[in-house]
Amino acid sequence: MATAIASPDLIQAQNVKQAQFVLIGFSLFIGFSLLIGAGRFIAPIFPAGSLAVGVFLYLKAPVLYTGFTWWLWFVSPVVRRIIDYQSGYFTPGTWILAALLVTGISVVGFVRQLPKIQQQGGLPFILSFMGIAYGFVIGLIQNPITLQSIIVLLDWINPICFGFFLFINWRDYPAQRRMIEQVFLWGVLVTGVYGIYQFLVAPGWDKFWIEYVNDTADVPSFGTPEPLGIRVSSTLGSPQSFGNVIVAGLPLLFNGSGVLHLAAIAFGSLSFLLSLARAAWLGLAVAMLSLTPLLKIRSQVRLLIILALAMATIVPLVSMEPFADVINSRVESLADAKYDGSLNARTDGYSVLLGKVLVEFIGKGLGGTIDTAGTGFVLGDSTIFPILISLGWMGTLPYLFGLVLILFKLVQKRKYSDEFNSATFAAILGILAQTGFNNILVGIPAMALWSYLGINLAAYKYYSNPK
Repeated sequence: MATAIASPDLIQAQNVKQAQFVLIGFSLFIGFSLLIGAGRFIAPIFPAGSLAVGVFLYLKAPVLYTGFTWWLWFVSPVVRRIIDYQSGYFTPGTWILAALLVTGISVVGFVRQLPKIQQQGGLPFILSFMGIAYGFVIGLIQNPITLQSIIVLLDWINPICFGFFLFINWRDYPAQRRMIEQVFLWGVLVTGVYGIYQFLVAPGWDKFWIEYVNDTADVPSFGTPEPLGIRVSSTLGSPQSFGNVIVAGLPLLFNGSGVLHLAAIAFGSLSFLLSLARAAWLGLAVAMLSLTPLLKIRSQVRLLIILALAMATIVPLVSMEPFADVINSRVESLADAKYDGSLNARTDGYSVLLGKVLVEFIGKGLGGTIDTAGTGFVLGDSTIFPILISLGWMGTLPYLFGLVLILFKLVQKRKYSDEFNSATFAAILGILAQTGFNNILVGIPAMALWSYLGINLAAYKYYSNPK
């Protein structure tokens, strides 16, 4: 008896349905557990379960894997805060462990395809990957391998491999594009709304977390754990991380239209200002200024109309108390650098430490550091210091060469771009503009940077290959 053979499209549709069922089921389980106060019981389940779901999605529905990965970067810090608050203590592990583990699945895929990556046009990814691998080896030579060293490795190498995952799945470019657009539409809206709630109400789990951070930090930079005193980080792990979600997401929103897009722009922008993350403010300004000339005339007119509507919504909100005083005092500090403690600390740190790191030929390996005592400077307040200390010139040069190769190719192939690519390229420039003020090679900035590099390369390959 002949048996019917399912078509590839039917199999793919069945895989997507199964993946959606697993994804919804896991999300409901975590949400219900937190709702009934069972955080202490799911402390190990959340990262382990996220990893299991991530593997299933990666194998069955790569587009859903993209969305799930990004949502974990958005919400896993606040889920962890609620778990810790309900547990009554800070559970072990990094705040973004679930996101790191799920993004790390793409590392396995990258390593498996190493023999044929160059033939697929992935040489820049290999170069940057080699730079990180060099730093990891140097770190192992100087210190024994630990769980923390693996976490640091993932933080550096995950963005590159995730960007390659988006690139190598270039045939799915239209679906991946739609997924990223939807992820950032809802991501900016949700984080924006929660950010305002966080600022006005200061929920218990956020106060619990900020008290801990302020007690352990050399310089408390998250505000005070009380209503109207918190520097908004929203669902993310820091104000700068949240700020870079907006830098990555807001340019995409101006490509859309409708009430939902306008609401996301308004709430996201207000929370963005309440983050007081001036480096991210600079990044968004660069991104938006870069976006207009990248668009066609018709799209430029639409952008200006949406921008005018957004400003008409945002300006009255920013002018209201209790938002006005907090935002205005931060804006005024931009005009008076003499009394800007943060800027002065960065300037002093550069003058004292730059000479030391410029001679780091070999580097100290991933997780390496230098003594910054007396400078008031944090190494993460720059990209230059972490990359040269961790990778040395031996690892930094291939890393940066890979990055520059992709940027050069994207500039050359602008004719293969659409509005989405224009928006993501503008966001790339906004992230790169923060090089002197934030470490853009780890965390959310690096994820957005390499994701957008990868998806832009995917667009070029999709549009330049016959269907």
